[in-house]
Amino acid sequence: MAEIVRRPFKIWNSHAQRTVGIVAASLQELKCKAMGKFALNTCRVFLEDGTEIDDEEYFWFLEYQTKLIVVGRVDWMAGSQNPAHSEGSIFSSLESMVFG
Repeated sequence: MAEIVRRPFKIWNSHAQRTVGIVAASLQELKCKAMGKFALNTCRVFLEDGTEIDDEEYFWFLEYQTKLIVVGRVDWMAGSQNPAHSEGSIFSSLESMVFG
């Protein structure tokens, strides 16, 4: 029987207010845990440079303790008072890439 390998990651929400450590054996498991931690209905996962992680195979090339940004549609409903909306931030770039 094959052993399930879970790897540690650091995830943070798009508000950059909270970082959480989790372990996951797959991208799907990572998304499920992230949605639970940040109370999201859906999410997308990005590297700090804005690269979206949407493929299980690519997920397996990520190093232990990789910092990932979890973006949920609810993050963009809060309005412009949110510090994640500051001009030129990675979050404003992600917002336009994710939600047009």
